[in-house]
Amino acid sequence: SIIDSKVKYDITSGLAFSYEHKIISKEKFNFFLGSEIMLGKKSDVSLAFHSMYLMPTYKINESSDILLRFGYSVLNSNDNFLPTSAYMIGLGSEIKMSDTWSINFFNTLHQTNSKENNFEVCPSPIQDCSQELMFSEIKYSKFSISLVYKLVKKEDNNSPRRRGRNS
Repeated sequence: SIIDSKVKYDITSGLAFSYEHKIISKEKFNFFLGSEIMLGKKSDVSLAFHSMYLMPTYKINESSDILLRFGYSVLNSNDNFLPTSAYMIGLGSEIKMSDTWSINFFNTLHQTNSKENNFEVCPSPIQDCSQELMFSEIKYSKFSISLVYKLVKKEDNNSPRRRGRNS
């Protein structure tokens, strides 16, 4: 038989650190390759998504950009019944505060595939035990506010290196 249940976890705030490297630079359009390390979230279960992503950006004006992220995440958890990887997609905006500092607002969705788990169920000591199936899946949405610092080489203030952040 198959056990079908939904579990909602109460996941509170936490820290994540990201680095993004500009790989395409145009007047209105930029393209970044990025990674994010999420520290374990305090919740009913310990979760951390570690992600690699592509991030195209579109410049609205001199101080505002629209950001899109899509990528792959590895899930680090203390629960062996949870899936171990996810796909991610996100949408956000960034507001430039100075030549090197900006703030960004981002909503990211992580979606895993289903993971099949088998376990043994023994209704009573005198009855035979049976194998049960349970499928686990995670949909995790996070909203983040990030302070972004642009890394600039001393010899070139228009360096393609960019962004160290925490959210």
